[in-house]
Amino acid sequence: MHWRGGWWQLTDGTLIRNQGTEIRAPRGHEQGFTLTELIMVVIILGILAAMLLPRFGALRPEAANANAQAIAGGMGAAAATYNARCAVGLGPCVALTCNTALQQLSGITTTDYLLAGDPATGCQVTHVAGNTPYTSARILP
Repeated sequence: MHWRGGWWQLTDGTLIRNQGTEIRAPRGHEQGFTLTELIMVVIILGILAAMLLPRFGALRPEAANANAQAIAGGMGAAAATYNARCAVGLGPCVALTCNTALQQLSGITTTDYLLAGDPATGCQVTHVAGNTPYTSARILP
């Protein structure tokens, strides 16, 4: 046991304060990560993210095309239901255009979609972020 300015140091490295409080001296390597190790992990994650971003960016038009295809299919099915309800007198019988069919039957606004075509043959739906038009079933009975 050695006296070190208000502390007693035991042979096992334990420091004892004069009031009897015990504090362990650090032994060997401290546990945890250094700042350099953390910076390297952040850099590696940044490189991986930069490599994956172009891959996910290419999926956007495909997703938009799938969305437009689903909207076109939904418009045709909703129009068939609308026309059937009209035929048996369960609902209003208003002539539908491609724009009104999209808004009235599905509640979707046309800001994300480009609509064209004739309701008698089917409306063409294209998402603004996509590149493929999809034709719905006929809207008019």
